[in-house]
Amino acid sequence: MSSSESLIVFRFKRFGSFIKKLFRTWQGMLGVLLILGFIFLSIFAPVLTPYNALGQNPNNPDRFLAGDIAAPSWVRHIPTFLGGNPSLSENLQFVKNPGTPLLAQWDPSGQWIFEADQLLTCTRSDMSYPTERKPKWFDYPSQDGSIAINYSRTSLDCPNTTYSATLFRRIQHDYSGPPKRWTGNIAVMVNGTQTEKGKLQVPVLVRVFIQPENGTKFTLWYSKSLLGKPLNVDEPTGWVIPQDTWESSISYMDSNANQLRDVEPRFVLPRDPVREVFKLNPWTYLYGVEVYVDDKQAATGPVSTIVTIDDFSFDTLGTSWGLLGTDDAGRDLFSQLIYGTRISLYVGVLVAVLAVAIGLTVGLASGYIGGAVDQLTMRVNDLLLVLPSLPFLIVLVAVMGARIENLILFQGLLGWNGFARVVRSQTLSLKERPFVEAAKAAGATTPHVIVSHILPNVMSLVYISLATSVPGAVTAEAALSWLGFFDPNRMSWGRMLREATGAGAMTAWWWIIPPGLLISLLAVAFIVLGFALDDVLNPKLRVRR
Repeated sequence: MSSSESLIVFRFKRFGSFIKKLFRTWQGMLGVLLILGFIFLSIFAPVLTPYNALGQNPNNPDRFLAGDIAAPSWVRHIPTFLGGNPSLSENLQFVKNPGTPLLAQWDPSGQWIFEADQLLTCTRSDMSYPTERKPKWFDYPSQDGSIAINYSRTSLDCPNTTYSATLFRRIQHDYSGPPKRWTGNIAVMVNGTQTEKGKLQVPVLVRVFIQPENGTKFTLWYSKSLLGKPLNVDEPTGWVIPQDTWESSISYMDSNANQLRDVEPRFVLPRDPVREVFKLNPWTYLYGVEVYVDDKQAATGPVSTIVTIDDFSFDTLGTSWGLLGTDDAGRDLFSQLIYGTRISLYVGVLVAVLAVAIGLTVGLASGYIGGAVDQLTMRVNDLLLVLPSLPFLIVLVAVMGARIENLILFQGLLGWNGFARVVRSQTLSLKERPFVEAAKAAGATTPHVIVSHILPNVMSLVYISLATSVPGAVTAEAALSWLGFFDPNRMSWGRMLREATGAGAMTAWWWIIPPGLLISLLAVAFIVLGFALDDVLNPKLRVRR
């Protein structure tokens, strides 16, 4: 075996002996296991959650995952004396396949029921709402095909009346409490026989409704607010949706939207629409669209009107969600929590490495070279030591920007002072030792003496300082984020606490306790690891076994 191979084997054996000694202490075992757990969370965060670091659906970040400040789902299933709340609700999708509405009698997968007066029929249509104009709030893939409600009569028919048709479906709301919010969509196109002036001979009114079975019918949207024209649609239209523009981020069929229902009293929603509509729970609810055909024209020939409907959906956002609930923007808190692990480890480890590297360099140079170098570095050290670190960090971050990298740099530049003094004092002692004097007598240069003789004897201090510097960096980042100085593109535990405070959700314990607890656990993990390293590497603390 060559000398280089023997050296490698020796180093592996020494490292194995070090690990055995480290794990003989409960502090070392606890610290390593906790840190490995945090590393696991940070690496496998994309596997543990389908959402991004901000807790959003990456395919539709504007979409609420559930109601705002929703509790964890498991709170529904624990006893009330333990803090459970059985009246919480979860998300409910009323329409399973909104992209292609189908009648139940057409297809086993069809969900819609059609009821109508005479002269009104329901058929399949090849028309489709354009995929490229799909609204932001419509979270389902557009598909080919739609459904058409047809009105037609011959010249022999003289109805002089108003006919109606209803396309609806039943859904069972099995939760004991109401949802937090609803959101819906419909795409409508009206066409038919026209007069010489381009008007429809038979105008129509389109009305979308939600109704407890055998209860009051509430209007979610109607053609007046959609088209901005007279209540009855009296001109052919292209595809229209419940919003002024398809680019808008919120539908008129959203319980959080400002509804335009000031024309007819029968179309006005109550002040608290969600609780008023879903006040019977559990219960069966009807969701659908009504088409009123106003045929008051004299019979001069056959006429028809076609109302084509596509992308017809309705979803309720519950008051409970996932493992840790949602924040005030309906984002997943569990995703924010595990992705926050990355930021805390990233900040803590890099700040510790930077601060220790600067402190080690300054301490070695100051202690071994002495003279003017020692005086200059120690006076700079004294100057930085008297600066209040947190206020100074706030000023720097406010001026230079709240990017995570800026915070790491500033903390590293401000965190080396104490370690530099420790290394300096150790170096002053070591440079008087006989082995250093022998190296200098043999002609060793200053860099060689520092690197080969002084540095190996202070490395135990480096390992301990690396471990014990991480908690301060993590808590400093959390403090700055809580004060509002956070990177807007990244989620950290401190930012979670800040947003909970800003949303007035201090009673939402599922939002407050987890990030605070993980900040404490990460700090404890590195602190106990530092204690264990001190026991193993410090000869004065070794216990004879």
